[in-house]
Amino acid sequence: MRSLPMRYITIEGNPKKFSTIALGSTYFGTNIDEKTAFSLLDEFANQGGTTIDTALIYGQEKSSMNSESEKVIGKWLRSNNMYKEMALVTKGLHPHLH
Repeated sequence: MRSLPMRYITIEGNPKKFSTIALGSTYFGTNIDEKTAFSLLDEFANQGGTTIDTALIYGQEKSSMNSESEKVIGKWLRSNNMYKEMALVTKGLHPHLH
């Protein structure tokens, strides 16, 4: 199967290139274990992906306010020294507003 080249966009004032396809990480650290998440992240990077979508509530157990997803992504970034290449797209949670 022939793969198509990854496309990128830039944001003025930011030196990073953002892949137009982002890897979602909703279940990293919960339904998707760390080893599998690392494999997905590795393959995404190998295909030229640079944009990872995350949020505080991704990979969250019901009894916790900690994002397991963001912990897994952080471990992967550290273990591969990918800080400069990857762009994280995140969002906040305002628990008192709902």
